[in-house]
Amino acid sequence: MGYAIAGYPTRRRRGQRHKVKLLKHGHEEKLGSKRRKRDDGNASFGLGELPIEIIQRIFIMSGNAAMYQLNKFFHAILAPSTSLLSGMVWENYVWDPLQYGIELNEEQEEEEEGRNGHKVLLMLETVFNVSVIWSYLAADMETFDSISRFIPIDVYQEFMSEGDSGKVVQWWGQDAPMDFPRMFYRNFEPFVYNRDFIRGLSRFFTLKDPYMHLKELIPWFYDSIFDDDDDDDIFFETVELVLEVAKVEEGGIYSSEPLEALLYVLFVQNKSNRPVQTFTKFLNLFYSRENAQEHLSDPSLWQLLRSTSNMTVIDIVVNHGGQPHYGAFF
Repeated sequence: MGYAIAGYPTRRRRGQRHKVKLLKHGHEEKLGSKRRKRDDGNASFGLGELPIEIIQRIFIMSGNAAMYQLNKFFHAILAPSTSLLSGMVWENYVWDPLQYGIELNEEQEEEEEGRNGHKVLLMLETVFNVSVIWSYLAADMETFDSISRFIPIDVYQEFMSEGDSGKVVQWWGQDAPMDFPRMFYRNFEPFVYNRDFIRGLSRFFTLKDPYMHLKELIPWFYDSIFDDDDDDDIFFETVELVLEVAKVEEGGIYSSEPLEALLYVLFVQNKSNRPVQTFTKFLNLFYSRENAQEHLSDPSLWQLLRSTSNMTVIDIVVNHGGQPHYGAFF
């Protein structure tokens, strides 16, 4: 039963609205079904329903390089590629001060190199905090050709929060070399495997604490890299690179700490089959300068030498100018 009289519903159908069903194409029915689900609250509009180009743009602007790990769909369209990572770097880590009304001039030496009129672009030092971006920059160092300097994150954040351009101008005028970001004091692999990358960055940075760096690098190298005695050459080349980018005078080491680290690795932990040869070469290369005697006579070094009870090593240090303090062996 439906209608007792045309236009007048029975009691059972009272309150129901009369609908006319129209013929729909298949894709329209699917779309309508999705919309009904959203209207009913059974499903929500997801990010995955956006066009791929828009999702990739969101990925770039977010600066979240791990976004592609959310699910299989994002992994398929957001897997790190040169174009996506390049866009992420330029969108999130390259800063144009002129867009904020801050006019900075290149240094005189840059003008002499033919970069007169070169637009000043700054890169945030935090770009190295993301490993996948780190790898991209190491493989595509041409990105740095457009960069004038790296700006410390505290200078950048202070300007963005307070709007005081004087802070940026003051920092720019100091023209002091920046220390390598702290990441390079914890991640030593680039000094072994990406030496051109490190040398390229030395245009912007210098290692201001090379001896602390070596103190940590030496045990890491023998734990993570050293496999046989043929790796000694790699070890010495790595140490030389650290001193090079630190701009240490004459490539010497003016601290006892790196030597103590090597002494401990070679003669306490016994990480090498020819420790005497390695230790002697290290002294010849880096502790043969005029003031080396001061560091070879450091009490902490001699305390460690005493604990090894290795007279051969002690004689080597003495022959290089080291003099134990009174009471070092008592």
